[in-house]
Amino acid sequence: ASAGTCVRVLEELVLCDEGIGDTGVEILVRDSNIPPNGGLGSITHLDLSRNDIGCLYLSGDEAVQSLEEHQHVWSSLLSAVSHDIHSLLLAGNGLGPQGAAIICDHMAQWSHVAHLSLSGCFLADNGAVELSIGLESCASITHLDLSSNNLTDIGAEALAESVPELSCQGLRILLSRNAIGPDGACALVRALSATLEFVELQKNLIDADDVAILAQVLGA
Repeated sequence: ASAGTCVRVLEELVLCDEGIGDTGVEILVRDSNIPPNGGLGSITHLDLSRNDIGCLYLSGDEAVQSLEEHQHVWSSLLSAVSHDIHSLLLAGNGLGPQGAAIICDHMAQWSHVAHLSLSGCFLADNGAVELSIGLESCASITHLDLSSNNLTDIGAEALAESVPELSCQGLRILLSRNAIGPDGACALVRALSATLEFVELQKNLIDADDVAILAQVLGA
């Protein structure tokens, strides 16, 4: 921009429920190279929830999109995201465990990210395991939404085991509407601390007897 020109930098982009798909991601990534601070490069709050991104997992049909194409979509998007991102909301897209691994590759660069929403992203236990590793390099995270991802005790226990290695404080993890049983729930309750201060476990495989056990663990 010339001297005296006022440049307005975009800091927040909300495109949830727009159905932009993988093509829309390609456009966003392309425009992120437009100066000054165009596209995604300056954004600190990005909401792309429920946009049909990553159709491999959304359709359940591997013929729709190859795994390589799927990984390329997420790699391109996450590489374009600003290092100063504070909130990244990707709920309801076809991320899958491979996409979770790509997120983990970028977490160390996101020194300010506090809110990461991956609800309904087809992560499964492998995705939770990947995130449990990535969280170790992210000291700023305080809110992680992993609800509706078909996580079982395996994923829950992986998250719980990572807590002692985390450098963040006051982390809240939302895990409602998964398939976590009493073993995974107990592991998470035992992990509650200054690092992990809140876990939501509504609508999992936990009955009244399990709740009593959790209360005992919490009071121990």
